[in-house]
Amino acid sequence: MSKARVHFRTQNVRADFSLLSRRDPRWALVDGTATRRNRLWAAWLHDNGNGKWELRYFDTTAPFQPQSSRNGRVPCDLYPAFSEALCPPSHPTAGQIRSQLFKQLLPSGDAAMIALLLKNDGYSFSLKPLVNGSLVIAWYLVPKGNAIPPKAKLIARGSANFFSGRRGKITLRLTAAGRRAMRGASVRLAASGTFTPILYAAVVATRTFTLMR
Repeated sequence: MSKARVHFRTQNVRADFSLLSRRDPRWALVDGTATRRNRLWAAWLHDNGNGKWELRYFDTTAPFQPQSSRNGRVPCDLYPAFSEALCPPSHPTAGQIRSQLFKQLLPSGDAAMIALLLKNDGYSFSLKPLVNGSLVIAWYLVPKGNAIPPKAKLIARGSANFFSGRRGKITLRLTAAGRRAMRGASVRLAASGTFTPILYAAVVATRTFTLMR
């Protein structure tokens, strides 16, 4: 959740703070006190896309949890209103994402043979990421060593978005330098992959491999 400024204050009602959901920024939570007894209240607002916020749920009774939260309509990071959010720590760690990415960087099968790479003008494969996000993979020419030189020739590159929670495909297209590099019987490359999950920091992995004709 991200904290926002106090929205309003009247003689009998005071809003102490508001929270904007990081999981779904169309939802916001405003809570505060009302009447001389300082009775707590909470309101869940929804942005309808026309610049106006609509009051969807209002509660003055503990545990200050909208009924819709039980069926997933209100983002989990906005309830309960006055205690720890109910979002489960279900997202994978950076190490888990990097491990999966490292395995995917190694091309396999007949499609990874030089002859078919040239025929198809690249390499495609499918995967189901551990979390939604964006993936970018690039192949570089590395005649020796495991590190990618600062001015390494770009051999192929591809990118794809994975936002549906389902398996998707990414295609790496050969560059002109890539087609020239594959004239021989083999070529040694390094793959660099960057996966950027939604709401989390990007994860990078690299590995070297040799393509054969």
